[in-house]
Amino acid sequence: MTVPPTPCRARSRALPRVLAAALAACAIVCPTAWPIAWPGLAGVCEAKTAISLEGPMLVLDSPNEAKLPRNFRATGDAVRKAAANGPSLDGLAELHASASGQFSEAELRFMLARLPKDTVLVDLRQESHGFVSSVAVSWYGERNRANAGKTQAEIAEDEKNRLREVEAGANVGVGILKWGEKERETAPESIVVPVKKVFSEAELAPFYGLGYRRIPAPDALGPRDEDVDAFLELARSLPRGAWAHFHDNSGLGRATTYLVMYDIWRNAQAASLEDIVKRQLLLGGTDLASEGHAGRRVQEFKDREAFFRRFYEFSKESHGDRQPSWAGFTAKHSGK
Repeated sequence: MTVPPTPCRARSRALPRVLAAALAACAIVCPTAWPIAWPGLAGVCEAKTAISLEGPMLVLDSPNEAKLPRNFRATGDAVRKAAANGPSLDGLAELHASASGQFSEAELRFMLARLPKDTVLVDLRQESHGFVSSVAVSWYGERNRANAGKTQAEIAEDEKNRLREVEAGANVGVGILKWGEKERETAPESIVVPVKKVFSEAELAPFYGLGYRRIPAPDALGPRDEDVDAFLELARSLPRGAWAHFHDNSGLGRATTYLVMYDIWRNAQAASLEDIVKRQLLLGGTDLASEGHAGRRVQEFKDREAFFRRFYEFSKESHGDRQPSWAGFTAKHSGK
């Protein structure tokens, strides 16, 4: 497969010091274990020094392997997974939607064998991300919120500049995130990726004949009003026969949330909210119920449950209305 026609233009910039350190380490030690153990990182070597967690850090999301992206599922899969006492599946097979974690270029090609040609990628990542030599990477900040508070235009500009900076070098150091107890990130070691081609997801999608829409949703939080507005604009614009593929980084929190929203929007008249949430769990999404969670995450899940109830009421009330207003609905029901 040839390189997408419009990659980011190179701009002469020095690599960050942490990446330079990783490159120096790789020049000393370059074992063969990476290409053997991880085919999607062929030609990549391991750096023996840890990368600092200060500031947004370039990290590996997915190697370039010919397989489905992690946590991939499609709405039609529920039919074969359904149990006799399970949730109603009314309208689910006709939803024409799927979800996953972040894909590399090879994973995208592999996934497209399962999806129709008329597919729109719905990118739910607020964090800046892209592809380096077909490997999926992103810039990670504390709690994955390096772009918190930025507008969509500011996020796009940040992402473009960071990809240009990567493209200016011959190699780039990429961190491998490790997770410890209590969801605390630990400073990772890095690998070094040769820079052959660099492009954003917005550039990659049309190269494969796909539509592309971005809703920069914050990680581990429920949808904000502006996210709901963007989602409604997308949902209204999609013909019934079109296929929507939602993805975030892991394929769990945000991907499940927006797949539930899409199911609610299309099927609130046919299925209960409880059944819609349960059948998304049946598909392989994450459990969005607050029960069973502890610590700071309990409130996050409770807020999301409350949002689903409001959005379900909104979708039922808006049935037949081509341009329902989320702002008008929330203002009307704010005292309830």
